[in-house]
Amino acid sequence: MAPDLTSGAIEAIVGGNNFDRPVLQIISSKKITAAGSSADRYRLLLSDGLHSYSHAMLATQLNNLMESGEMDNLAVVQVDKYLCNTIQGDRRVLILLDLNVLAKGSDVGVRLGNPQQFKPGEARNENAAQPNAQPVAQAQSPVKKEQPSNTSNGKLLNMLTLYWTI
Repeated sequence: MAPDLTSGAIEAIVGGNNFDRPVLQIISSKKITAAGSSADRYRLLLSDGLHSYSHAMLATQLNNLMESGEMDNLAVVQVDKYLCNTIQGDRRVLILLDLNVLAKGSDVGVRLGNPQQFKPGEARNENAAQPNAQPVAQAQSPVKKEQPSNTSNGKLLNMLTLYWTI
């Protein structure tokens, strides 16, 4: 039986939060030969069971895992160290620096969960009802925003105030 994936890890990591040792699945990989560079790189399509993310790379010191077949497509890995860099303005690239293979892809054999492509900046629940547009005259009037309390609901409220005036 395949290990459980860490649902929501991709959204947290790409969103800039630290996430301790997430368990992810390598959906697919592609070897990339860089011109003028001696080391090849592997581009990865990662999944946490909820989201998939295609802007991921394997650090060159881990290439031997792919080349030896220890890590293959559909493998489940525990990521011990990673780096998430912002390039070209707003695109974030996740680089896996250290990991442990928990299950080979040939043993897992299937994609775990039903991951949907993660796109940073989109609302978490795409099926949520959108607020009604306010008339122009109302939208221009100033609205006093109250500071939420420092609780778990406060964090949710902070996130929601980015999208709606509460």
